[in-house]
Amino acid sequence: MRDLVGDKGTAGVGLLNKAFQVLDQFTTDRPMWTQAELGEATGVSKSTINRLVRYFCDQGYLMQPSGKGPYGLGPAAVDLGLRASAQFDIGTMARPILERLARDTGETSLLAAYRSGQREAVYVVQIPGPGEGLRVFQSVGSSISLHAGAVAKAILAYLPEEIRNEIIDGPLERLTDTTITDPAVLAYDLAEIRTRGYAISREETYAGVYGIGAPVFGPGGAVVAGIAIAAPTFRMDSSTMLDHAQKVMTAAETVSARFGDTGAGL
Repeated sequence: MRDLVGDKGTAGVGLLNKAFQVLDQFTTDRPMWTQAELGEATGVSKSTINRLVRYFCDQGYLMQPSGKGPYGLGPAAVDLGLRASAQFDIGTMARPILERLARDTGETSLLAAYRSGQREAVYVVQIPGPGEGLRVFQSVGSSISLHAGAVAKAILAYLPEEIRNEIIDGPLERLTDTTITDPAVLAYDLAEIRTRGYAISREETYAGVYGIGAPVFGPGGAVVAGIAIAAPTFRMDSSTMLDHAQKVMTAAETVSARFGDTGAGL
């Protein structure tokens, strides 16, 4: 809503508050509103209501189904709701699978959902591992860039080529000394991920942390999320890595099947 909020500081926050007041009026019980009714319900001035409604219509968040008269939620609002619902649903559904993965590997398991059309994913579920010693934690709700880390690269590797190439072209932020910031190296790594079915991260996001991730596919075979385990590097020799990788892929396949994967991974 950057174009809408031209003011700075508290004035901009105030306008955002009014904008959300307007959108909050559209409910299942009351899906249609005129500008006059919105003004009465929110106490927002007529001129501001007109400005907000015109902006929301331009952006697709509101629409006039008949071309005139009352307004209802538009396709952009519907899409936003569906994406939020999908993230919640997949997190709820995947939790028992992640709990089993954490028990079977002894490491922290997690799921991150892809933010459609964005260069990032968001952590939705995290199950702390029962293993002794260092445990790895990631804040639920935090966003991650798609170019670094096992769960992120598991998503990136299976995005449509156009989106994937746009992210590969950068900028690629360096998070640690071993974060991949060379586009050619990242492109090669993603191709390897698609070949073997899982991603590996050796201290790409945090020093001392090793990650193994696999993609989760939704209806139509589009990648919607990634599942991963995160472990201290000292607990991850080659044999353990291969064993854990198989368990991560199995967990991701189980979530994909339950979430409606058609089997078309690309």
